[in-house]
Amino acid sequence: MSAPTERLARETTCTRCGARLAADQDWCLECGAAVRTRILPAPDWRVPLAIVGAVIALAAAALVLALISLSNSANRSDTPAVTSAPAAAIISSSDYSSMRPGDFIVFSGTYATRTRAEAAASALHAQGRTGAYAFSVFPAS
Repeated sequence: MSAPTERLARETTCTRCGARLAADQDWCLECGAAVRTRILPAPDWRVPLAIVGAVIALAAAALVLALISLSNSANRSDTPAVTSAPAAAIISSSDYSSMRPGDFIVFSGTYATRTRAEAAASALHAQGRTGAYAFSVFPAS
């Protein structure tokens, strides 16, 4: 066989457009189709996306449960606590008719009942604050 005949034997045609292709040609120069190159499909992205979505959903659920738990535990206490006042405030007795004028008192909070206030004073006694006692305070008239 001569060289030109051998070359024609190795040439093929494009399956899409029918253009002649050289033996070492991987892509058709007429239509751009892959002749001898195998193009793989894109990997499936649904499974990794589902896994990421599940992890995010679990993290969100854990966060919500933690916030609910913190909220519930913040609303209860084993010891009597201040219900509506700051932890401690200094007040002047002159502003209250139920106290002797001219004194300054450290105020530790308000309580729903006298029993709760006395329990809070007892808890302060147990911590070494022996001067604590429950006292009703009324604004000056």
